[in-house]
Amino acid sequence: MPSYQPGSDTRNRLLVAAAEVFAEQGFRHARVSDICLRAQANIAAVNYHFGDKESLYLAVVQKLDEESKADAPYMQIEPNASPEEKLNTFIREFLGVLLKTGPSTWLGKLMAREMMEPTAALDYMIEKVIPPVDGVARGIVGELLSMPPEAPLVQLCVSSILSQCMIYFDTKEIALRMRPELINPDRSYDPATIAFLAEHVTQFSLHGMQSMAVPVADMPAGK
Repeated sequence: MPSYQPGSDTRNRLLVAAAEVFAEQGFRHARVSDICLRAQANIAAVNYHFGDKESLYLAVVQKLDEESKADAPYMQIEPNASPEEKLNTFIREFLGVLLKTGPSTWLGKLMAREMMEPTAALDYMIEKVIPPVDGVARGIVGELLSMPPEAPLVQLCVSSILSQCMIYFDTKEIALRMRPELINPDRSYDPATIAFLAEHVTQFSLHGMQSMAVPVADMPAGK
């Protein structure tokens, strides 16, 4: 969780407010006026401290990455657990970041939004934010498949697992209308629902990987 909190410092207040708004609404839909309202600052302060909305967004991503990475729950995997338990823990905690609310989820939500709607911050995400998450997932899947983490099949399986998690983040508005009992009014999910979804994604993924007696062919080279 980020250690900084709203206070008297205008720049700090803008970063906190912007992190929350960007996580909730994404870069494109977030309005500087809403950020300033939450930060109790005027729009001129954004121009003074950051220059523009895009620079503010990148500053938020960098700040959250610096202060949240070590505490990310999906990075805290018990090394002595079985590969199956590690996968379930990773999926459950990653889903929790996507589907719960609060400061500890902001970076994960921004990462998910960059995968769907990339911005100029994507280069930073690819270099700094995504590799540690991808590395943990590859390690678990590689262990399950008895393959090195860099194997193409391992990466394909990781992509499939993350995509299953992302769908619940990307379709919240549909869930609100079609399955309102699954989701809270603040668009968060109850822990029991998250655990249920994590178990489904885990079992679906495990059975899929276990059925791959013959590895798929290498991905074709681009033209």
